[in-house]
Amino acid sequence: MPLLARRIAALLAAISAALHSVMLGHAGNVASAVLIAGMAIVCLYCARELWLSGTTRAWTLVAVMNLAMVAVHLPVSG
Repeated sequence: MPLLARRIAALLAAISAALHSVMLGHAGNVASAVLIAGMAIVCLYCARELWLSGTTRAWTLVAVMNLAMVAVHLPVSG
């Protein structure tokens, strides 16, 4: 992947981590807080991986995390 695309994706992942961190204050219970904190940490990990290397493994990790995010958010949105 071109460097610019990797860096933009890494910045978006870091922004996602920041948004999850803001959501921690609105968690309804401890389980939700742990899940939100875990997602923020994984977002930062993905951002780091994309910023530094942008390997197929890093992009696969981002794709899997996006699927997990949809799976978690989809039932909540209903």
